[in-house]
Amino acid sequence: MLRHDSTQRSFFDQTLYDRLIKPGHFLRRLDAVIDLGFVHRLCRGCYAKESGRPAASPVMLFKILLLQFLHDISDRRIVEEVRYNMAFKWFCGLEADEEPPHPT
Repeated sequence: MLRHDSTQRSFFDQTLYDRLIKPGHFLRRLDAVIDLGFVHRLCRGCYAKESGRPAASPVMLFKILLLQFLHDISDRRIVEEVRYNMAFKWFCGLEADEEPPHPT
């Protein structure tokens, strides 16, 4: 079951991310110029509408793969980076206390 990404962040997360990730940070600039809505549209037909477990967002997974490519790191390492690097976590659309998907 595919859920649509929420662009609304909690007040806590927004405040935390604003303090930690400055406006000129590379990932803020990258996020401002790329539109990954096409990923959600392309993947929509691959998921059951009403049944099954909620799936990880295809846009989030694409962003993780993009970070992995940009930094030339392994699957397991990118998951660890997304877990602990707040800029990566923000870029992927995760809440501050949210776990990234398992590397498998």
